[in-house]
Amino acid sequence: MGWANVAMGAAPVAAGALVGIVAGNLRGPNLREMISKDLDLLDRMPADQVERRTRLQAVVDRNIDGLIEAHERTFRLEQAARASRGFGRDLTIFVAALLFAFVWWHVGHDKQHWPSTFVVLIAVAAVSGLRAVRTGYLAIRAYLTGGRRTRSANSLPH
Repeated sequence: MGWANVAMGAAPVAAGALVGIVAGNLRGPNLREMISKDLDLLDRMPADQVERRTRLQAVVDRNIDGLIEAHERTFRLEQAARASRGFGRDLTIFVAALLFAFVWWHVGHDKQHWPSTFVVLIAVAAVSGLRAVRTGYLAIRAYLTGGRRTRSANSLPH
């Protein structure tokens, strides 16, 4: 098996990783910048345009409320993510790796890059499975101890 076969075998896994990276980097509109521009426009607007100023102020108020709601929602999601310590993510990656390996098993075995891809998929499934077990154990331990860290009897205090 040459390097070309290894590269061909790793290509589907790399493509999946790239899709995950791109999905993680998608951003919504920058509300702070929009609010700043709207306030600047409001300052420049003539005082005699009362109705327009009122409507624009309402837009700014809605955007500020949306920003506050988004911040509160993000805070709640971060708390939930910290509580689970990544268990859902690790379990999802493990299941996806297993499903991909299952699908790949049913692809024709006569392809040159089939064995290398299958080995990579099994390795990814094994690593992600170990991570899922570890994070699941840590999440259960944190739940049972109420989030307190436990020390063994012979560990030194920090």
